[in-house]
Amino acid sequence: LELGRETFEDKLALAVRHLDYYRAHNAVASTEPSPAPRVLVDIGTGWYPDLPLSAFVCGTQAVHTFDIERHVKPARLRRLMAYYLDYADRGVLTQHLPGAQPERIEQLRAVHDSRADTAEALLDPLGIHYHVHGAETSGLPDACVDLVASTVVLEYLPWNLMVAVLRESRRALEPGGVMRHEIDLADQIHYRDD
Repeated sequence: LELGRETFEDKLALAVRHLDYYRAHNAVASTEPSPAPRVLVDIGTGWYPDLPLSAFVCGTQAVHTFDIERHVKPARLRRLMAYYLDYADRGVLTQHLPGAQPERIEQLRAVHDSRADTAEALLDPLGIHYHVHGAETSGLPDACVDLVASTVVLEYLPWNLMVAVLRESRRALEPGGVMRHEIDLADQIHYRDD
């Protein structure tokens, strides 16, 4: 679960794929230069909330990220934030994350340097809402989300739960909004058996 530069760059590339897909397929966004979704739902936060932070840095106003287990810990979150800040300070963040906004980096820096001691206290000031429960009961209003995304999550859900998550996502998605789910069809058990 250690986060190194190569893994960080891989996570940025995944986030960029989600954001680029949104830009290419959202009717409103495609007419604007480098738009970010206004509201993003991320299904399956994981150990590092890279898509929520990438979206924030690119201008997303609100992110709702859902996970059934509390994997995000303050130390891991600060480590992830430190990578964004380091890449920005070295002038290379926009090479990996086009659309990164300098004022958002400074907001991220202020939160990173704060005394916040929980994941929520670190994420809430950025408009990132960390929900530790299933996305099938999001509690979000109808038609309020621009982009619903997941990375290597749906293939782990039982059929009935996957259908419930997709129905809830569709309900919360605004007209013209985008849903993008990246699925890994590789034999992941084999990776663990080596």
